[in-house]
Amino acid sequence: MRDGGIKEELPIIAGFEVVRDLGVSYSVPSPKSIDHFTYVGTALDLLSNTSFRMYFKSDDVSALTIKFGDMVMEPVEKDSMYYVELTDIAAKNLDNMYDIAVSNGARTVTAHHGPLGYGQWAVTSSSNQNLQYLMMALYHYNQSADVCFGIRNMAEATSLNRRSEP
Repeated sequence: MRDGGIKEELPIIAGFEVVRDLGVSYSVPSPKSIDHFTYVGTALDLLSNTSFRMYFKSDDVSALTIKFGDMVMEPVEKDSMYYVELTDIAAKNLDNMYDIAVSNGARTVTAHHGPLGYGQWAVTSSSNQNLQYLMMALYHYNQSADVCFGIRNMAEATSLNRRSEP
């Protein structure tokens, strides 16, 4: 077994750049458990609109306050667990990382995570090659969107400046 739990090197796909560093660092809640909260994991939903979820277990979810940055999140129950979710994440924002705080009133645990944080975990720790390739593709998609939006914004600013010239 190679480092990160990956059993074999990924097969080469023509024209696809294998990337192991997605340029983000992430952390999970530490400690992983406090009264009324036990961290389970994170996930990305890519079926229609990109969403990032943090899953957890709780015996009293009403005792918890969960924030992504300044946004107070409302837990959703699913399959004897709960999750909080950021929805409709634009391609150019896939590399945004969020300070996550979970408080039970007496203690707070924090994490730093986001869509490409999940991707970073996948390319370095998952043994699922399909997931690894998907997360590398997501990284390339995000990087392309950053370039696209940067060019579009620059072109708009240039055309506005030209219009204001006498």
